[in-house]
Amino acid sequence: AAKFLVHPAFSLMNTGSKYSSGENAGKYFGLEFAYLQELSTLDMYLREQILSMTLDIEHYINFWQADCRTQSKGNGEVQA
Repeated sequence: AAKFLVHPAFSLMNTGSKYSSGENAGKYFGLEFAYLQELSTLDMYLREQILSMTLDIEHYINFWQADCRTQSKGNGEVQA
């Protein structure tokens, strides 16, 4: 568990409730490590998908801009 928590991909913050008083004050309760690990894994896959989509969109926009530049008239107006 400790090895997993120090991995850079594990970036979950405030995933549970803390005890407010008593000998366990400031410690988390009601957390199951397996759930945190699964949530971290899902987060990693979601980040990969969003990055992939973002790069595809960026590529399409760059391609579209280059295409518009080649089809533009002499006065800078873009043909539809």
